[in-house]
Amino acid sequence: MASKDLEPEILSPDCPLRQTLGLLGDPWQPQVIYLLSFGTKRYNEFQKKIPGISNKHLTQTLRSLEMHGVVHRHVYAVVPPKVEYTLTNFGKKLVAPVKVMVAWSEMHTKELNDSAQYYQERLELNLENKPKK
Repeated sequence: MASKDLEPEILSPDCPLRQTLGLLGDPWQPQVIYLLSFGTKRYNEFQKKIPGISNKHLTQTLRSLEMHGVVHRHVYAVVPPKVEYTLTNFGKKLVAPVKVMVAWSEMHTKELNDSAQYYQERLELNLENKPKK
């Protein structure tokens, strides 16, 4: 068992794991990184390829990734405006971990769905069996 002195201080704001999870823990950021791993994208391409993402969340996600140096935003001086997004060299270092997450999720989709269904069935059964007040 590890000594307390060797355990990372995950509650500390500057903990590397906490910072990384802050970046990849969002549901949209890994998806954007994954799409950009295949090349440059425009805003509307993200909207088409990521079902359920709102304009607000997509904008926030792209800004956050740009702020963290993961994504480069290139604005062309044309009318109408043309904006493209690419991974920076730093962002490319996140592709491998994101692809591991993608592979893991593909391998375990059935287990995840089965667990969620089992939980939901137990929850419904417990609600049915509770005495009414």
